[in-house]
Amino acid sequence: MSARGLLHGRRDCPTAILAANVITTLRTAAGAAVAAKYAARPVESVVTIVGAGEQAHVQLEALRLVLNIGAVHVWARNPDAAVRFSAIWKEKGVNVTPFIELQSAVAAADVIVTTTPSVKPLLFKPWIRLGTHINAIGSDAVGKQELAADLVAHSRVIADKRVQSLSIGEMQQPIAEGLVEANRIAAELGEVCAGFVPARLSDDEVTVFDSSGVSFQDLIVAEHLIRKASESNAGISLTM
Repeated sequence: MSARGLLHGRRDCPTAILAANVITTLRTAAGAAVAAKYAARPVESVVTIVGAGEQAHVQLEALRLVLNIGAVHVWARNPDAAVRFSAIWKEKGVNVTPFIELQSAVAAADVIVTTTPSVKPLLFKPWIRLGTHINAIGSDAVGKQELAADLVAHSRVIADKRVQSLSIGEMQQPIAEGLVEANRIAAELGEVCAGFVPARLSDDEVTVFDSSGVSFQDLIVAEHLIRKASESNAGISLTM
């Protein structure tokens, strides 16, 4: 990946023109991996990926950098998509098992990642064993929901941004049902990384990272790519 246009010589011009969709895809996975690094229990993890699209692939790639993964399960609404996902990762030397039933796929999971556009809950409280960490990626608009409201209400929730979790993230439904108050969110991810708030209070706690997407992370990744492109003379340099 490279910066496609590096602009020099004028302060009133853009610094660069980059493919924002690629940046967003990568930073979403990176942010979730950071959350798992802090919130998941330090064990050899069984990871379950819910969904088998592009984001599912980059989520697994990022998690491999921060977790000791012992096994990977995948489930998708289209069973063939889960099989294809598994085949791609087996070619990379990672043994991924596709599942037909989602409940079976998450039964032994230590870490679960949901990467779907669902507007109805996919994961339910009785399915999730104690100590599990969930990266909830898909809920990023009004009406979206991947986790049952009572599951969220009984979990320790870390958000990338509080106000977004309440309005477009997984906190929408628990609040609408009167199960929690707005102050139920334990922390933002930045507060956890800075050491202000612990991500997990006990090994039995279920933790949820609610990723609704924050633009400043895109800008940080973009700046990094611009710097790398400049160092390696990649991209196309423009003068305006």
